[in-house]
Amino acid sequence: QVDFHGINWPVNPMKVYLSGFSNGSGMSHVIAALRPDLIAGIIAFNTRYPIEKIIYEKAKIAKQKFDYRMPVFSTYGTLDAEYPMNPGCGQFKQMNFWKWFNNIEPQELNPGDPSGVGAPGEEIETWGPLGQAGEPIFTTHKHFCRDSRRVNYFNYTIIEGLPHAVENRIMKKAWNFVSKFSRMQDGSLQIED
Repeated sequence: QVDFHGINWPVNPMKVYLSGFSNGSGMSHVIAALRPDLIAGIIAFNTRYPIEKIIYEKAKIAKQKFDYRMPVFSTYGTLDAEYPMNPGCGQFKQMNFWKWFNNIEPQELNPGDPSGVGAPGEEIETWGPLGQAGEPIFTTHKHFCRDSRRVNYFNYTIIEGLPHAVENRIMKKAWNFVSKFSRMQDGSLQIED
């Protein structure tokens, strides 16, 4: 139970997720990195917030207590400012941070990558309604950790034709990804199949 202005809300502390758009999405990244013990996953919509060295240093302190993993479903539109990714951009800094955090093999940025991601996932899923030209709208790049279970903890979805905005049709996919994770009291994640 959480008391908020005199009203008790039933909250499952093992299933707390963060989400946001733009700067709010950036704050979701920061809070999840600094307090992974409280968060079971994040959905980050269209942010180019760069995760800088100070966040790494503080996240290292948290990970000394427990080798946390953090499920992340991140999106970006092809009409937003940092598409395609380029060296030093905020999105790529985020991607590198969560790869480090989740024990995922890092990749070098390839600005010539035709997907626009520059560091495509090990698995790529194209889904959703079709655009006017018959091209799929959503392309999710799935990245897997090097742990023995090889879990997909980081998803990066490109949304064709989207400016700096949130595309509502992605909500169900994002929720289905993060909601299968629960943060246990010992810091581990329980994964529902």
